[in-house]
Amino acid sequence: MVGRYDLGKQAVAWETVDGVPAREPGTCADHDPKGWRRGETESGDDVGLWTSVQVGADGKPKVAYYDVTHKTLKYATKVGDTWATYVLKAPPTPAGDYGRYAKMVLVDDKPVVAFLAMEPGEGGKLLSRVIVGRATSPSPADGAGWTFEDAAVDKAGPCRAGSCSGKQVCVKDTGVCTEPMGGCTPADCGSGKACVAVSGKATCVSTVNANSVEAFPNAFGTYVSLAKTKDGLGIVFYDRIHGNLMGAQNAGGKWSTFLIDGETGSRDQKTAVDTGDVGVGAHLTVGDDGTWHVSYVNGLDETLRYVSVAGGKPGKPEIVDDGSKVDGKPFPDGKHVVGDDSFTVPQGSAVIVYYQDATNGTLRQATSSGAAGSRTWNLKTIPQPDKFAGFFPSVIPGETKVLNFWRKTDKASKDITGDVSVLQP
Repeated sequence: MVGRYDLGKQAVAWETVDGVPAREPGTCADHDPKGWRRGETESGDDVGLWTSVQVGADGKPKVAYYDVTHKTLKYATKVGDTWATYVLKAPPTPAGDYGRYAKMVLVDDKPVVAFLAMEPGEGGKLLSRVIVGRATSPSPADGAGWTFEDAAVDKAGPCRAGSCSGKQVCVKDTGVCTEPMGGCTPADCGSGKACVAVSGKATCVSTVNANSVEAFPNAFGTYVSLAKTKDGLGIVFYDRIHGNLMGAQNAGGKWSTFLIDGETGSRDQKTAVDTGDVGVGAHLTVGDDGTWHVSYVNGLDETLRYVSVAGGKPGKPEIVDDGSKVDGKPFPDGKHVVGDDSFTVPQGSAVIVYYQDATNGTLRQATSSGAAGSRTWNLKTIPQPDKFAGFFPSVIPGETKVLNFWRKTDKASKDITGDVSVLQP
């Protein structure tokens, strides 16, 4: 769904873009064909995760989004009163997965998209990449109007469900696709297990399969965030395999990756020291002076963190919110889970971060004061009475207004509604 926000009505006029099944000629929709989902009740393709929207100089919205059903990246734009959609990038094999965490910016009015791509690699490992797609014109008619390049690559990730070929199974402990064999007792090893050779002996081992729970992929390149820089493009993302916050920058037509937080030393020299599992929900904004402003979550203590990057060199990470209090008052119910969907905004010498308190469903604002290295953060709630809110906040470019999604339950009817609000903090 894509919508236009009406400031007067304070509501979104939503339009169906993709995901509704085609109706057979000569038949009628179950409900109003001009209404929600064109009146259709039948389910269609599961599309629309990780939507990223931009509006070009022609006033037309452009949308990049993930197709869960087909594991592809898709693109939509409005043509007249209708929407045109097409597959922007698909994996070369059914075992691949392209398009998660899609983010789009406009460069010279041409859309540029960054996203995660996963597919079988060499030696039974997973190949994961952050790919950047660049349109060759402001309004590319199809996938042929784009070029693609790798911004960051990892060739030795652990296998995942569906990434193994033939009869191979994904062994949980090793993360390697392995040929099964006979000779185990019991012969079938039981649910969620398979018989493989371990040190030359037939052994029952746990496997990653279709029934395994995957909250998010154990890959290099999740939570992609893309921004324009003075001399190219910048990306931050979460290396789930090693628990690190990573950066990638493009200057002079060449991509280079670097570590921002989560590890010290060198893996190549075997001096690496793990300093935490950081980078979940990473968000990047680049200031007018070229400084990168990055907000993200520490997955171990569930704190919201901030770090600046100047000249490709990360500063000292700071704790923005530890979930213990807000508006100067401690929470009576204990520590809250905070930091989801953060959005960072530099404002003069200060930095503002918008994010969700997922424990009680509120939108929060954290504002820094003081110089780098000695900042303090003032935390406040942006009230939205009777709403479980704070989802996916973003700031309107050039303004101070912030948007967020909310849900509300009618206690009498049990109906759940949701929409977007534009707020002036």
